[in-house]
Amino acid sequence: MPRARGRLAPLDPMTQLERPLLTREEAADAPCFGYLLVSAHAEGARGGGGLRGCPRGRPIEFHCTEAVTPTRAQQILFGATLPAYLAGEVIGGALLRAATRRPAVLIVEDRACVAAGVVTQTPVVVVREGDPTPAELVPLAEAIDVREPFTRVREAIAETQRFQPRVIEDAA
Repeated sequence: MPRARGRLAPLDPMTQLERPLLTREEAADAPCFGYLLVSAHAEGARGGGGLRGCPRGRPIEFHCTEAVTPTRAQQILFGATLPAYLAGEVIGGALLRAATRRPAVLIVEDRACVAAGVVTQTPVVVVREGDPTPAELVPLAEAIDVREPFTRVREAIAETQRFQPRVIEDAA
């Protein structure tokens, strides 16, 4: 897999769930909800994960990216728009394009991720701790806490990163 360090090109997904526990009806017919999470890494890098789930909160598919590190020139040129560009267009856009099912609504925690919905023409809802459940998420909220899947995405990203090959420098 190509390394993304120092580039802003869209990334290929690193992993995908093979066969989640869904009925055929859920997998084929039910609307799915999308979760997009983009997190900061060391040295200004950002990476993300996207989870598609059925209305009962079960996973349909999961993708995540390697971290993207903008160059100093990109940081200067993009300025204050860099976080939204990375989160929404580069990382979020790549994750949504990699999905086999388009979500009925994309759920995000960070406003910087809203651009992913704009780029892919997907409705976006920002959820924050303590806010009332938006109308678009009522069917999902009847089954699960609508914020809980962000924990699953964080943990799944951490798990995939554990198995990434690491370059070991020769001490000689």
